Amino acid sequence: MNTTVDGRKANVAKRPLKAEGAAATCRICMRPLVGSPTGLCRGCFVEETKKIHGVKEGPRGSVINYDDRDPNNYVRVMVKCGGACGQWLRRKYTSWTGRCLHCTAKERTERDRDGAETTKTVRSRKSLEPVVKLPSGILIVRDAAEQKRGWVQCPKCEKQRCIHIPTGKRRESFTGFCHRCILKNNHRQARTDVLVHPTGSIVHFAIRDPKERMRVEIICHGCKELKFIWMIELKRPNWSGLCHECINTHPPYNKLVGKKTLNSGSVIYWDVLSKDGKRVRVLCGACEEEWWPLRTHAVSRNRNQKWTGFCPTCLRNPDTLSQRLLERMRQAGSGDSNEQGNGNGEKRRPGRPPEDRTAEHEQLKLRFESIVIKLSQQLPPHKIKRPAIAAEYASRGEPIDQSTITKRVQLLYGEDISVADAVALVLSKNRENNAGH
Repeated sequence: MNTTVDGRKANVAKRPLKAEGAAATCRICMRPLVGSPTGLCRGCFVEETKKIHGVKEGPRGSVINYDDRDPNNYVRVMVKCGGACGQWLRRKYTSWTGRCLHCTAKERTERDRDGAETTKTVRSRKSLEPVVKLPSGILIVRDAAEQKRGWVQCPKCEKQRCIHIPTGKRRESFTGFCHRCILKNNHRQARTDVLVHPTGSIVHFAIRDPKERMRVEIICHGCKELKFIWMIELKRPNWSGLCHECINTHPPYNKLVGKKTLNSGSVIYWDVLSKDGKRVRVLCGACEEEWWPLRTHAVSRNRNQKWTGFCPTCLRNPDTLSQRLLERMRQAGSGDSNEQGNGNGEKRRPGRPPEDRTAEHEQLKLRFESIVIKLSQQLPPHKIKRPAIAAEYASRGEPIDQSTITKRVQLLYGEDISVADAVALVLSKNRENNAGH
């Protein structure tokens, strides 16, 4: 195959040929190529075509005059259409197909009509104007085989394409530019100013992500670092000014701030986080020591409105267990709790006071303590579990299953206590009473 640079270069740019044995690298700059029949990359191809002079034969019987170039754009030369019109036009030789817009539409119409006549009878269509002129001055050559579509040429890159003929409001605003030229024009008209957000973050519209142009650079007021965010997030009225990393680290950033004191005396410092940003500082109300639970755990327990905030050591220590019970959120069912959380608490009817079940809870607590003390006389303390307690309830004529034991214990002694801790508490109280007598 002849690889010299001549008038066949338009076929390379418009319709790449699938030639066998094409060069894998450019013959001049040695860059890798993919199916280039000329053996040159686009940059070297243009540089080589600058050296061409005279009148050459173009694709599909057309003629290209390389001596008559546009002084503002050397790629635009005088070409002669190889179709029936034979007129001279000024076009880009890199995208010249050998036919003008009218000849291209006419040849396609004839080809489609011939194919339709051989397969089926063509339905008669209403005669319409062959050329449609829009208010913007763009000419659309109607396709005879498909009258709702027509051929238009991009005013910038001069590429021809078949489109639906615009109607209505789109007809008045149609410019004829192809999709690629519209994107390039929008990129040139993009914002390049600097925006200072009310939260303190700074947005640099001129600096874009090299991999995605719709992501702009910001200086996050949370981590004080340069990050990229999507342009659509800046249009949101409730944007917090934070980057994605800060938003993921502080999910309820705009809700939980400062410190919160629970009814048990524990204090949650929402703004004091660990180095990794996953744990929050909590001051235990029983031992007045600080501990660091997971922030997600503290947020979910805070919604419960009954969280004491005690550290795990105090929850498992029998000596401080009585103090925890005195300061628990539900004091014998009176309904006292922390301040309103995020809406996941108990819902009561407006105007209806909570029921007072103090006397009933005291009776249930005495009954439970009597059962535990009786079982302690028969079994070791570590064997007093839910099955034994349920069997003792059944022997007294009160049928109760094992799952109800846990619910009743949590109702009487608080939601953070287990059955084993409740049994240890009852036995410790019994030993103290016996020692006092």
